Amino acid sequence: MKLVLTSAMLIAGACLSVPAMAQQGDPPSAAEDAASPEDVIIVTGTRIAQSQFDFANPVVSVTAEEITESGRTNLADLLVQSPALLGSVTGDLTGGSNPDFGQSGLDLLNLRNLGTDRTLVLVDGRRHVSAVSGSAAVDINAIPTDLVAAVDVLTGGASAIYGADGVSGVVNFRLRRDFDGISARGQIGVSDQGDGGSRFGAITVGQNFNQGRGNIAIAYEYGGDDRVSDQDRAYLRNPVAAALYQNQADLLDDPAIPDLVPYDDVRFADSATMGAVDTDFDLRADFEGDGDRYDRGFVLRRSGGYTQGGSSTPVDGYQGDLFPGIERHLVNALAHYEISDALTLFAEGKYVRTRTETLSQPTFDFYLFMTPENPFMPRRIRKAIVPGAAAEYFEDPDTPDGVLVTRDNFDLGINTEDVIRETWRGVAGASGRISDNARYEISYVYGETSSRILSRGNRLEAQWQAAVDVVVDPATGRPVC
Repeated sequence: MKLVLTSAMLIAGACLSVPAMAQQGDPPSAAEDAASPEDVIIVTGTRIAQSQFDFANPVVSVTAEEITESGRTNLADLLVQSPALLGSVTGDLTGGSNPDFGQSGLDLLNLRNLGTDRTLVLVDGRRHVSAVSGSAAVDINAIPTDLVAAVDVLTGGASAIYGADGVSGVVNFRLRRDFDGISARGQIGVSDQGDGGSRFGAITVGQNFNQGRGNIAIAYEYGGDDRVSDQDRAYLRNPVAAALYQNQADLLDDPAIPDLVPYDDVRFADSATMGAVDTDFDLRADFEGDGDRYDRGFVLRRSGGYTQGGSSTPVDGYQGDLFPGIERHLVNALAHYEISDALTLFAEGKYVRTRTETLSQPTFDFYLFMTPENPFMPRRIRKAIVPGAAAEYFEDPDTPDGVLVTRDNFDLGINTEDVIRETWRGVAGASGRISDNARYEISYVYGETSSRILSRGNRLEAQWQAAVDVVVDPATGRPVC
């Protein structure tokens, strides 16, 4: 019989392990040579007892002392200093317009830049509940900084040991097991610009009992970070800011000329805060929304639709916050008791509440069709409408004459995302030594994350559509929706 167990660490699971010496590195015995393939039993799982020196790829460990000495209170910010984790979602990628809907403030690890879903994050070798609906990505904000004894990062494919989820590697957070006494830690700080304040506090209480055979520990942790707007930095405010774009003097790619050069006052082509109006349907703005002639500025060709100067919307200030505001509370309880060498009972409980707030960008409209019956349309624009252009553009001869309006709606407010996440996680299990050559562990893990996402600043679409469709009331002669 040949038995192959390839399951990764399931929510409820049991693993049997034997010493690494017996698994690899030893020459086969004569009896093993004589064994048929059907007699081989291969066990793969997260509990294989194996020295890190036997792995095909090295294990990088970060200890609690190194975490404390770094001065960082965010574990993800420390871990991303490893080259294998450079593609992780941390810092400015968690605020403003960068994260997807409902994902602001999340710190997600990404080994080898293969995706946050492909990075297996464990706590003491067991799975942790995800913070993203429909994803396996774990929010590192939900891991208690002050309870971490070490973080082990396996920077390579670990599918043979951890299952398919470990294809890009594994990050395992090891928590303190026998904390005895009381510890308290606090830290505050600000950026060198005097903003972006951060606060951190943690207190841990633990007690060994029955001659060290049992231990119970409870820890509370608080972390708070203030929002930082991109407009709080002079280098990100228009028109001072400069960024690299395609050198307009090197469109033919002359190797003697730099490909990218800095341009300031860069704007989104043919879009404006007051509206960019196209009257002849050539997809180039002719007027601003107030009737003034539209200035396209200096078009940056081969740069993705940008111009320098002119009437368009500046790119600076459009991205929103550099960093989100985050407040988190974590409560953890750990306990274990050794009844005998063959049986140790253990349990864990966790509650995490995180609140994130960030400003992103305003609503916008591309090529909104409007007819001259709109009483707010300036006369100058109405007179410039090209007859039949709309019908030709829409390929419908019944389309009335009109204009296309592209607009960035800063005057309607900036979209703000306010997210409250609550995470519960519980672990119960038993472990022990069966003999000198075998150990076992069985555990049950339950985790749940709930999120309440409030998006402020988004318009009420039905009311907005009615407001755009303005007509003149024949009874009063006044504009009405």
